[in-house]
Amino acid sequence: MKKRWFLYAITGLCALGLSACSHEQQTDTESTTTTTSQMTESTARYTMKVKENGTNDQVLITMDHNENKEQTVLGDQDFEGYLLLQDVSLKDKQGNPLTGDALKAGNQLTVTLTEAPIIARSLPPKIAGASIKSIVLN
Repeated sequence: MKKRWFLYAITGLCALGLSACSHEQQTDTESTTTTTSQMTESTARYTMKVKENGTNDQVLITMDHNENKEQTVLGDQDFEGYLLLQDVSLKDKQGNPLTGDALKAGNQLTVTLTEAPIIARSLPPKIAGASIKSIVLN
């Protein structure tokens, strides 16, 4: 009988030891999620006329709605105002750089705006100063 109890005790201890050894230790895991977004750049072009001779830093321009029928957002807006030329790429048709004093009354300009797609189509050039990418003398 003592042998039997002794065998039961040894078997129980072995079973307990095996279950302790086979028990996997859990490790703490941390899950992270990363979200990325992509900003799409688009351009919108508008034709304008120089109203007065330009200076090195600004030029008075007008935009007539008749010239922009394909631009439905700006198609019903007339605009006249000073366009600041600092930090703006001003070029002739061949791509040569120009200064503001090269702009004379009656010249036509193509102003290219660059901004997020919806904003570029909804901003009149008079308030889009930071989004002007380039100005080309036609």
